[in-house]
Amino acid sequence: LLTEVSGSFTKKVKLILPKEVVITDAKGNMITVDQVSVGTKIKVNHDGIATFSLPPKTTAISVEVIE
Repeated sequence: LLTEVSGSFTKKVKLILPKEVVITDAKGNMITVDQVSVGTKIKVNHDGIATFSLPPKTTAISVEVIE
């Protein structure tokens, strides 16, 4: 999953989504990554570790659709 990050100098981050990652819609219902479309705004909790590659890569713990 490739995301845009506001306020970041790189503008994009590649999210690694392990099988156990929890993805929820705006109402809190669990959904799959296939239900998240291009342009959807999301909030991501990640492990805090990112690669130095461009775009940086980090592992998502949870993903919440906010719009």
